[in-house]
Amino acid sequence: MKRDSLLKWAIPMFLIALVGYVILYNFDQRLRDRNGPWETSFLTNSMGECVLEIRQPSLGFNSASLIFAGETSPTNFTPSILRFAESQPVPAPLPFGQWIYHDLMYLPGVVTMDLFPDLRDGKPVRHEVELLPRVLLVNRKEHRWTNGLVIRLSAADKFIKAEPKRKRR
Repeated sequence: MKRDSLLKWAIPMFLIALVGYVILYNFDQRLRDRNGPWETSFLTNSMGECVLEIRQPSLGFNSASLIFAGETSPTNFTPSILRFAESQPVPAPLPFGQWIYHDLMYLPGVVTMDLFPDLRDGKPVRHEVELLPRVLLVNRKEHRWTNGLVIRLSAADKFIKAEPKRKRR
């Protein structure tokens, strides 16, 4: 008799928990995707300069451009549009460098790019571009998101890449 009463209680509780899980899971998935991903265009302008255009319409800005004066586009370069919607193993290749970090749990999330890597005085340098919902970080300097934002960068503006800290033994 006790087993029957336990099943009469456990089965409805299981069904209630299952329905609650499905509803909360779908609600959380909508929260994750509601703002949409970062949209970036890798292209060259009429003067042959490499340009990275960034859009995030749900956050209220439709265009920000980074112009890399003096940088040369890679061989076999073709303009491309990338949407940072899904995680993938990093570093991942990009037309002007590589994608080195992301947190895309709740879109648009955070995306960090290492662009035009090079050596200066034997040390690695790069243009580090980080897309955050609050600000745009270019070579670790903050720029507020505004429509029509244009930032011109030269090879002299490259950021010196910090060497990884070594563990003590």
